Amino acid sequence: MTGPVRRTAGVDPSAGIFVGTALGAIAFSPDGTLVAAAGADGVLYLWTTADNAPWALPVPLRAGSVHALDFSPDSRVLAAGCADGTVRCWEPYTGVAHGRPCSGHVDTVTAVRFGPDGTTLASAGSDRTVRRWQVGGGAPIGRPLTGHGDGVTALAFHPSGRLIASGSRDGTVRFWDADTGASIGRPLAGHTDSVYSLAFAPDGSLLATAGFDHTARLWSTDTGGPFGRVLSGHSGFVTSVAFSGDGARLVTGGTDNTVRVWDTRTQQLVAEPLTAHSAPVMALAVDASGARFASGGYDQSLLFWRFDEITDR
Repeated sequence: MTGPVRRTAGVDPSAGIFVGTALGAIAFSPDGTLVAAAGADGVLYLWTTADNAPWALPVPLRAGSVHALDFSPDSRVLAAGCADGTVRCWEPYTGVAHGRPCSGHVDTVTAVRFGPDGTTLASAGSDRTVRRWQVGGGAPIGRPLTGHGDGVTALAFHPSGRLIASGSRDGTVRFWDADTGASIGRPLAGHTDSVYSLAFAPDGSLLATAGFDHTARLWSTDTGGPFGRVLSGHSGFVTSVAFSGDGARLVTGGTDNTVRVWDTRTQQLVAEPLTAHSAPVMALAVDASGARFASGGYDQSLLFWRFDEITDR
């Protein structure tokens, strides 16, 4: 059952949603109409962004817990990374499965991302691999991408579509040619524990990473080196990162139950930590407008925020 949660200072007045299961993934549709969430119970939940009303009945995937979600660029397909090692695709506007499951991982699928052109889907797994798939048919593209020394926990396509970044429990970020699968350059090393989430800035100039070393970090995609200072302040694992639409803000969530918003230019917090969640925050997503974001986690709540309402300290 879903319903509203309490209204909390700083939370968007459109309030939030009590989902009823621990959340591990959130995604907004690029057309701006839907928000999806999923987690421990293995069910897809969808709501309209206009009023947080349920879009359809919850969809049980019957593939174990869901650890990742992503919409295709045209918003017609929603991909889910599942504990049974598959990627399941669903058509939210027709209510049917989209093609066959993508099967190949031999452990939990921890991340899924569509390429910018919508024809390719990438997935990461606890089996230490990154895999590419044809959207719709479920057929693999090339061989699995290997090199990480532990489970792969995060993925992102560069906005150009030419590059895939992957983060791992081995503490590194690796880069891959999106077309050939070839490894590119040296791994980024700086975190002293697992890299759990990563995201490119909308203009592709920065990469943000979240680590179990209680830090988030910014990297220049031009130089391959660190950009500015380490973002320190979380008292637990940093589990998720997301950029605002203009790239001026970075949102982080962590197991200290907080959401934090940083200025990407100065690497300083723009406000006090947001403390509306009562349990670890495991997922973040920014909507199509780039002005609003959602957070979710183990308190089973999906909360909505506006960047322009998170004021300077």
